[in-house]
Amino acid sequence: MTIEDRPDNAPSLQLVLEGGLARLGEVPALDVARLIEGSIRAIARAAEMIAGREPGQVGRRGSATENATRFVLDGIYAGSVAVQLHAPPSAPPSGDGMVLDDPRLTELALTSALDALSGMELDAYVARGLADLADDLAIGARYDSLRFVARGGSLGERSAVLNRSARTRLRQLADQMPSTAPTALTGTLVEADFERRTARLRTSSNRVVRVEFDDDHADEIQRALRQNAEFEGIVTFDPTTNQAVAVEMRSIRRTLQLGMDLDSGDYWRVMTVMELAAEQGVESVEDLAPMRDSEAATDEIDDFFEALQL
Repeated sequence: MTIEDRPDNAPSLQLVLEGGLARLGEVPALDVARLIEGSIRAIARAAEMIAGREPGQVGRRGSATENATRFVLDGIYAGSVAVQLHAPPSAPPSGDGMVLDDPRLTELALTSALDALSGMELDAYVARGLADLADDLAIGARYDSLRFVARGGSLGERSAVLNRSARTRLRQLADQMPSTAPTALTGTLVEADFERRTARLRTSSNRVVRVEFDDDHADEIQRALRQNAEFEGIVTFDPTTNQAVAVEMRSIRRTLQLGMDLDSGDYWRVMTVMELAAEQGVESVEDLAPMRDSEAATDEIDDFFEALQL
């Protein structure tokens, strides 16, 4: 489907991965997934800023942002790997966020993302989304570049390139993002990659969250492995499920374990029922007849009493 085929001339986005393994039949499927997901997440950041949401704010992005960035896949094409997406059809505003129709917010978000790629937009929050995408795809190492081509609506046709130099510039800008009120995630750190400075946190709801840390926190990450801990930092939420998918760590602390005042060997101490009763001051039952189960077989009862050492 082409832009001209769509009656509402909805904005579209083409993502062209170039160089390295950027050929159908060679490109890892995971990289294609990262390409699509990371690009949409970066554009959603731009839409958030336009809709007036504070960077790093906890919770849903808002239905206006979600609707404006719910892109539809048109196809994946050969040559350099090209992914074609188009924006959703127009929908009435929901009253959430700025009162903008979806195509209009989509166009503004695409413009903001392209401006950031071109060096015209200096918003650190938008830059971070694009820098994270470049890191995930190893732009400048595994691939040469990622080209964004936006068309339709008031955009006309615009393009911008995410390459090694843009990746460096965006990361420097992203690191200047001012601190926000930290958001905490609690869970068990199940593994860590100290070369890439990433780790995996499994939450109490059994979700896996990516943890990004710097060299200053490497020792703390090492000590927290396989332990329950609380991580504070900037949390990224999935635009579709509104679940936390990543946290850029600022601090970590082991959660307190409230336990009984026992010596280390008390928990594993083996005691008979009679010994436990004597310790607790409980009188033993003299007549077991009232406790007898008339439906239980004799050998089952014998096994039960033997297990209790009675």
